[in-house]
Amino acid sequence: MEKARQYSALVAVTVLAACQPAPVEKTDASPAPAQEKPLSWGFGAESNGRAHLAHGPDESDNITVGFVCIPGSATVGIDVALNGDKATLFSGDTQQSYAIKVPDSEFAWLSSGKMRTSDPVLRAFLKTGQLEIQGDGEWFAVPVKTPAERAALDSFVKACQIAL
Repeated sequence: MEKARQYSALVAVTVLAACQPAPVEKTDASPAPAQEKPLSWGFGAESNGRAHLAHGPDESDNITVGFVCIPGSATVGIDVALNGDKATLFSGDTQQSYAIKVPDSEFAWLSSGKMRTSDPVLRAFLKTGQLEIQGDGEWFAVPVKTPAERAALDSFVKACQIAL
């Protein structure tokens, strides 16, 4: 998918869930508001085997959350649309907090962390498709909603060799 390819180039996150435009009163002189693109999960793989799972609008590198792995490494990188030094992920009754850090780069709005492929929240999310993220006063849910999104998660599990 296009968004996963673009994500793999950036391996980055921007805040979508918290960026709601202020309401504008429509008058005859006002243009119609732009349509927001729907958010969905997408999968992508690079020729070097690196696999990406990203949530955001199609054909965009603006994602709410993304996961990246190198098959066989037992580690998954996570990029999340939060500032601060901690993100808490929830999947059903399972929750875990992760240290995140904004890297010193041109993508200073990004927060990244790591987890093991055996992580209980990651495994619960990949099984159920339910994921919520909280941190730095922000909260958003990014559930799997369609069969195509479920297929993206399954592709990530297979590519990353994650035992569920």
